[in-house]
Amino acid sequence: MIGTTVILLFASAAISNGQDLEFLDDFELASKEVPCHSNWSYDRSAPNGPYCWHTIGYTDCNGSEQSPINIETDKVCYSYFKPIYDDVSYGLHGNLSNSGHDPKFSVAKTERSYNLYKVPFHLNKTFKLKQFHMHFHYEEGNGSEHMINCKGYDGELHFVHHENELPVCIPITHQNVVVLAIFVKKGGKTHKSLQPFFQNLKNVEQCGSHINLTLSALSFLKNLGDLYTYKGSLTNPGCSEGATWLIKRKPMTVSEDDFQMLKWLMWDNHAHIIEHGNVRPTFPMNARRVLANFKATKGDNKCNYGNNDDSDKTRNECTKWYHKSHCGNYFLGLR
Repeated sequence: MIGTTVILLFASAAISNGQDLEFLDDFELASKEVPCHSNWSYDRSAPNGPYCWHTIGYTDCNGSEQSPINIETDKVCYSYFKPIYDDVSYGLHGNLSNSGHDPKFSVAKTERSYNLYKVPFHLNKTFKLKQFHMHFHYEEGNGSEHMINCKGYDGELHFVHHENELPVCIPITHQNVVVLAIFVKKGGKTHKSLQPFFQNLKNVEQCGSHINLTLSALSFLKNLGDLYTYKGSLTNPGCSEGATWLIKRKPMTVSEDDFQMLKWLMWDNHAHIIEHGNVRPTFPMNARRVLANFKATKGDNKCNYGNNDDSDKTRNECTKWYHKSHCGNYFLGLR
């Protein structure tokens, strides 16, 4: 059956010094000192880059159920699920920060936030939105972590949720975290509720900087629509497995001007995040399945469980790096 954690895809959170920051109180982190000098990076030619994370202490990053993945739409399986938020009619108060790996909005711990219900694999649980952050790249079409038929998008937003009313004695782990992901397409208009997020990035250009910020209601979350889901991992060190991703099929737009604000964000005092981007390459599906809550455009979903193993015969172009690369090597033309 299906695993025990859910990640809803809009794009993934930064991790520093061996701890998954998704599992910590993001507002408290931002209110103190945001970690800026972690021992891992997104530079794919570096010995501490995403090809090498498993060699510098993050052994889970070489697991068999890693994320992100490439979704082959002719192999997904149809399954009915419809997660919903109880109420997204009010604004959010919190903190905008630059962790050095991504720009992040964290809801203030003492403030009201959105509750997510009817999550696949967690139908009797409620999850509260804690933060969202963005992945991006200087090359168009290479800014999303997940891909659809080996096609990427300009960016990806990740909305991270923790299980609501979790007993204090139970630590927050990948077993009680939900991350909602939405692809981002450059051009058009930015949703009005996200405009302050992008337009205030100029105030957090330096790694470790943060400001208080209020957002209007995130009304685009009211109807999540068509979604994919699968069992995977977090997409940055420590790459903990056991997570279930929910990926929104339809992308949202961000204006050219707002997207340009991302290029000024620093990951240390000498380099910009966009220099290497903050995108992990796609990993093999192996024996996993991708479920979708909608039917394929032409005919039923094939639900190709046995032939999605990334063998030599079925392997797709965007995961060949995994089988060819060695730590520290960069293969041109492969994400």
